[in-house]
Amino acid sequence: MARLVVGVDVGGTNTDAVILRGHEVVASVKRPTTEDKTTGVRKAIDSVIEVLVHSREYTNRVDVIRFINRVNIGTTHFVNALVERKHLEKVGVIRLCGSASRALPPFTDFPEGLKRKVDGGYALVQGGFECTRKEISSVCQEEILQRVQELWNNGVQNFAISGVFSPLVHSQEKQAAELVTQKYPNASITLSHSFNQLGLLERENAAILNESLKSLCYNTVSAFRKALDDLNFTQSCPFFLSQNDGTLISEAKAKELPVLTISSGPTNSMRGAAFLTGVQDAIVIDIGGTTTDVGVIKSGYPREASGYSKLPGVDVRTKFRHPDVISIGLGGGSVVKNFQTDHGNDVLVGPNSVGHRLEQEAVAFGGQTITTTDIAMVAGLLAPFGAASVPQNIGYPTVYAASMKIYKMITDTIDAIKTTAKEVPVLLVGGGSVLVDTDNWVFKGVSVMKRTPHFDVANAVGAAIGQISGEYRDMVTLTSELTRDKLIEQSIAKARDIAIANGADPSSIRIIEISVDPVPYVGEGGNVVNIYIKVVGDLKQDRLEAVSTTDSSTCESSEAPKQVLEPKNNPFWPYENAEVCKVDKEAGLPEPIINSSGEWVLSAQDIECLCIGAGILGCGGGGSPYIGELLAKKEINEGREIKVVNPLRSDLCGLITPVAFMGAPTIIIEKLVSGTETSTVLEGIKRLLVSGVCGEAGDSGRRSTGGVEVNESSKFPGVYVATGFDNISLPPESGLPMEKKIGSLLCCEIGGMNSVEPLILSSKCGLPVLDADGMGRAFPELQMFVPFIYGHPAYPCCVADNNGRIVAVSHSTTAKLLENFMRVTCVEMGLSCAISLGCMTLSDVKKDCILYTVSKAWCLGRAVLRGRLSETDPVRAVTTSINGRLIISGKIVDIHRLTEGGFNRGYLLVQGLGNFSGTAVRVLFQNENLIVHYDSGSDESDSMGKILVTTPDLIAVLDSERGEPITTEEVKYGIRVAVVTMAADPRLTTETALKVVGPRAFGYNFDYIPFRNT
Repeated sequence: MARLVVGVDVGGTNTDAVILRGHEVVASVKRPTTEDKTTGVRKAIDSVIEVLVHSREYTNRVDVIRFINRVNIGTTHFVNALVERKHLEKVGVIRLCGSASRALPPFTDFPEGLKRKVDGGYALVQGGFECTRKEISSVCQEEILQRVQELWNNGVQNFAISGVFSPLVHSQEKQAAELVTQKYPNASITLSHSFNQLGLLERENAAILNESLKSLCYNTVSAFRKALDDLNFTQSCPFFLSQNDGTLISEAKAKELPVLTISSGPTNSMRGAAFLTGVQDAIVIDIGGTTTDVGVIKSGYPREASGYSKLPGVDVRTKFRHPDVISIGLGGGSVVKNFQTDHGNDVLVGPNSVGHRLEQEAVAFGGQTITTTDIAMVAGLLAPFGAASVPQNIGYPTVYAASMKIYKMITDTIDAIKTTAKEVPVLLVGGGSVLVDTDNWVFKGVSVMKRTPHFDVANAVGAAIGQISGEYRDMVTLTSELTRDKLIEQSIAKARDIAIANGADPSSIRIIEISVDPVPYVGEGGNVVNIYIKVVGDLKQDRLEAVSTTDSSTCESSEAPKQVLEPKNNPFWPYENAEVCKVDKEAGLPEPIINSSGEWVLSAQDIECLCIGAGILGCGGGGSPYIGELLAKKEINEGREIKVVNPLRSDLCGLITPVAFMGAPTIIIEKLVSGTETSTVLEGIKRLLVSGVCGEAGDSGRRSTGGVEVNESSKFPGVYVATGFDNISLPPESGLPMEKKIGSLLCCEIGGMNSVEPLILSSKCGLPVLDADGMGRAFPELQMFVPFIYGHPAYPCCVADNNGRIVAVSHSTTAKLLENFMRVTCVEMGLSCAISLGCMTLSDVKKDCILYTVSKAWCLGRAVLRGRLSETDPVRAVTTSINGRLIISGKIVDIHRLTEGGFNRGYLLVQGLGNFSGTAVRVLFQNENLIVHYDSGSDESDSMGKILVTTPDLIAVLDSERGEPITTEEVKYGIRVAVVTMAADPRLTTETALKVVGPRAFGYNFDYIPFRNT
């Protein structure tokens, strides 16, 4: 007789169990989830075996168990522990970073309640790698042992070890782990490269969460094993846990990586639906007792969420694999409430639910609470079961109104999850799926909607059919020998080998994902790529006991900008005007703090608002401001002040220094910052000014009294590099003449992290930040700094890295030449360095910079917050605030990326929804969003539809629900977005400026089309 597989899924309301024989479900049960969960698992398995015995195909329980060759369990134990902050261990973190990434220590972005439970302390020690795989510094054994001993003496026995760029090179994390276990054999350790994604904070967070769950997982898995033993399963019958991606993790490996199982519930439902219907590409709607989960299956596996995410209720940013799911508060136990409106009676369906107390509280069972199950019975969609009877006291108006609410909730969620305008099949699973009237309701964009066989236990079926996966990920440099196709071929072979080692049957392995993404800024011509391959296969029968799943040209012109009005002082600053001030106060938002010197002292909420607004003004570029937001809030929480000053104050003295970070956002999110880079670059620019060597090309070869030497770069003629100035002693600030004294800071661009970095430096050095910037948005290259466009000297300039290394330019003949030189220098510094551009006077700033952009970003963020607080449309709040225009509201249905010249180029396709239904646009980007045009259905550049917006006008992609800006690196399939545009500052639209920042400057063969807000 054929072998049997048991599948179990533990939900918030019910625990389901099935037995599969080949492709046939031969028994199934649904039992209430118990408080301790494990008892419910044992009872469910016991019951499903009894069902099979009663079918008379097997003589007794022993006969059934003899044919069961494995048990697969999907459980909510671990996610519940994180949400409830229970049964968690204190974790000590060892970060191998050398001089890098010290500004944001571990636990920085943990919510306070969870942090109190799991924060066992941390140590920032020597180690880490650059993206080139070169060591930042070597591991120091004595340092690690000393710091671990300190943590151990404080009662910490669980450790997370994270290293900069450890997904590329594992050796240092492994070396550190060996040192710890040699001294403390009982220590429990999680290595961050187990999660194999770039993004140090997020990967480290995953390791911390994983380690905090270790003890609970050990006890839970041991309890599962005991439950099987109690049921007379032999030790030779292995059991597995379902992973977040739908594959299996062994009993032993689950004890090491429990965090990989915390989103397995929705995954199992989707996998079960595909198995039960044979439909491999569809939308799956799983309606349970409390919530509805909606996801997409491709090739029978869930579409995974991309980018960063926060697990609901856990609220910690992570980046490990889990399904892309939309959850809504609709289930079989959802409470239905009647209420009165100005238009008459209405009903509210959910999100409250009676959950596993349905049979005690629902009207159909004699209770007092109207639930969706009662509605379904009265509507004839569900026959009474158990002790239930059709409720007689629920009127037709309530039933109709509730049914229409359920219909709308389902329709809206389908619309939100779809990534194509084509009709798609929809599969219904879950006990609550009876709420959907598949016979009479019509769903737009749905080819067929059907309830699967065994719909009420599809999640347990998904657990039972779990396969074995093999994943391979690397960052690789393409060459003439190692082509893209050759790399894919080699990587597939490595992923297959991993799957086979994990226990997959080689004959069953298939590829389910191939991803080759360029790494912006790294290498030449887009030759550095991230590759990810995933394969799956059936569990090989003769290796059941051995399975162990592992994861393993510029225009230097003196032309004055046209149409630029003489700036006027704003009495309502930092508000844009009196009306914004009034609206803000009416919304109850706290007023900005202006000190006795007239300086605006930023609060933590001001930082949050500014980052939202800067993300919008950044046009998708500049990298995510999230790291900058954490750093700035950290400065404020530690008692330091961040001050912004009105640029039209008459008492501002000294030079103004633009400060920013230069490099690849991908690198910065992994390497983070040391916290010293901008301070070092500021000191460098001060010494360079004092040295007296800055100026014309004729200065080359001249030595100052301090021994500074200036030489022309051999690789970049026209660029003059100063050396030896770091030994210059800086005189007291009071002794410096104004032409050599720095009095305030300036944002180079008001986008992403660079909008925040000068603020962070302000808190450290005490200099205020001018309410202005040099671009009015974000642009990818230095020559696009507006003062450079209008002839301001592109010198002096300094860059500095986390090791304190400084490269100084005393003169550059053009800004484009400076860009080329500094881009190469930045690569040599590990693609992450601070930069200070040519110092300016206040009159230079007033003439050539974009004024009031810091406060403009802040006002934009406040507009988004007002929209959320008043539950109105935050996108409309944005367009109103900036006199902008909504181009389209819809869904991202396609993303195309490539790297050219070291930049992240491509497009995203947005399919219109609602009022924009039937319309599609493409947003073209090169790091920043540059062009919007109607979709012509062709990828050819000369086949564009009508062009709607062009650079330098601002184009922002926002989350359509929350108004949050989405960078070009964070966009992903299926998310609902709004594309908005606003006019560029007039300084950017002159003939001179358009040669540098217009469409032709980026390689497009058409001219600038002026902005229209209608």
